Amino acid sequence: MDYEKYKNTYQFPLHPKKPLLPKNPTADDYRKYSDALDTYVAELTEYRKSVAICRREDSRLDGLFWDDAFKELEIPFDHPKSSKMISWAWEEGHAYGYQEVFSKLRDVWELVK
Repeated sequence: MDYEKYKNTYQFPLHPKKPLLPKNPTADDYRKYSDALDTYVAELTEYRKSVAICRREDSRLDGLFWDDAFKELEIPFDHPKSSKMISWAWEEGHAYGYQEVFSKLRDVWELVK
């Protein structure tokens, strides 16, 4: 399997920094804080949109991975234990990448079939 095609190319965005009001603020500090807060809210909206895009892409790539893995191992998609196999393989291997998840899926499939 070519594991590179499951790599998300979207850069996960950095969370915008919330502005802080200084101690003993002056009227000018309040105005600057208000402007900075408006900017922060706009940046936060863009951040949330970017996070949603990144997560949708992760979800799409995960689905593609599972489709390819099931085809390669010749596991029927409607197998009664498929969701349990996916859960176990993901739980045991996702910290190490798709290659390890595939290895765990292959191991559990050998036990189930």
